[in-house]
Amino acid sequence: MADTDQIQVASDSKIGFGVQTGKGVYTVANKDFRYFPFTSSPYGIVQPVANLPQEGGGDLTPKGSYKSGSWGQGGVQFIPRFVDDLGFILASVMGQDYYATATPGPANGENSAFGRSTEDYTPAAATITFTAGHILDSASGLGVYKVGDIIKVSNSVSNNATPFTVTTAAAGDLTVTGNTVVEATPVKATIALMSSIDATATGSQIHTFAFKAKQSDVPYVTVRKLLEGPTPLGEETVDNRFGQMELTLPNVGPMTCALELNGRTPANRNMFYADPFNSVGSDPNSVGRSAWYDAANNGYDDDTAFGLSVDPNSVVKIAGGKIQCTGAVITTANNLQQADAGRIIGDITPLDFPVLSRVMSIRAQMFMTDDYIYRQLFTGSLTGRKFSSKIYAGDIDFRAYSAVGITSASIATQYALQALTNDTNVQWSLQGAVDPKPGQPLTMTLVGTVQRPATPGKKYAMVRLQNAISNAYPYVA
Repeated sequence: MADTDQIQVASDSKIGFGVQTGKGVYTVANKDFRYFPFTSSPYGIVQPVANLPQEGGGDLTPKGSYKSGSWGQGGVQFIPRFVDDLGFILASVMGQDYYATATPGPANGENSAFGRSTEDYTPAAATITFTAGHILDSASGLGVYKVGDIIKVSNSVSNNATPFTVTTAAAGDLTVTGNTVVEATPVKATIALMSSIDATATGSQIHTFAFKAKQSDVPYVTVRKLLEGPTPLGEETVDNRFGQMELTLPNVGPMTCALELNGRTPANRNMFYADPFNSVGSDPNSVGRSAWYDAANNGYDDDTAFGLSVDPNSVVKIAGGKIQCTGAVITTANNLQQADAGRIIGDITPLDFPVLSRVMSIRAQMFMTDDYIYRQLFTGSLTGRKFSSKIYAGDIDFRAYSAVGITSASIATQYALQALTNDTNVQWSLQGAVDPKPGQPLTMTLVGTVQRPATPGKKYAMVRLQNAISNAYPYVA
């Protein structure tokens, strides 16, 4: 110790990710590493040390210890910005970016923006009448829908929960596809948006991240972490895979992201690098100015382009209807094999971290402004009174919009992120029982698990990023 010693602070540290082209391929260029400001970064190299087992012979104390392995493990928490870099994370978690993978055009995300997020028309009391090919509303509230929207009508005698596609939209009158019929008498019903088509917007791009056909095929990632000190220390792990991504949208504040990942530390590669962003020549792996620096891409995304819960377009919808949500969490879990299960004789680090299973789940807290969902969870219908073994199913539409617009877009389009299913393949349940507390509002927590889609060709689940990047992730800068 010396009087000149200084305590270092975490804000001077860094963490970055580079997507590999395959396992054991450690050729990611410095310019293709993306660094993220973080709120917590407990990821690093772990090295478990164990004592020898107790032995007889007249001594009760340990007789020795040994290293049992070495690998990268832990997580990172950060506030994601939607401008660019987040796409590399989403591609690595989900598997593939389907942007323009077939014929380029709006159908594949090019020059398009999320369909409008104008909220569903859900009247407390109204009469909706069906005629051949039309849905008429006495309250003239249907102007919120547009051509191409897919809607459903609940509590209709003849067409309960039947989806229709809007072909003509006007206040009070929708022309729709499907075999609509005239109700015997006007009914109190609810019209809800099941999905909304994307809109054309030159300069705005939608990246759709989903599983590959081979669902276990998840990209490998190299992780670089800088620990600040008198001489900053860089540490590197390779062949990482993301085991979990948790997206959280609170009722007040920015969207946050928490990641968990595991990686390898092969004995034939350096773990540590001295001052890797600045030093030259002192480290055998340093090239040019330094080992990790590239002037073409050494900054962060626009600090202001984060998802904000209070933006009017941010919303959580279940089964097409907006819920009065006080907080929502979307979790994508890639169940990685445990480190010790991948160990082989003659190697200090696990051979691999294969993906054993995958699931997406949703947890949403909401105010109980009515019993619209609550009753259906138990009875299977809006007006049911008795238990039903049918599980309540409905899609999720989770959107977080940034207050920042995409300057290259031809319309006022914001940076945004969406988690979405579109095959009614989320099965919902109630977490615990509703607990009325005196002096507190009535709330409940819904838990949804995404199931395998029943419709051939439908994606299990999607996470979509709206920005101005016109390359599929992970692209080479």
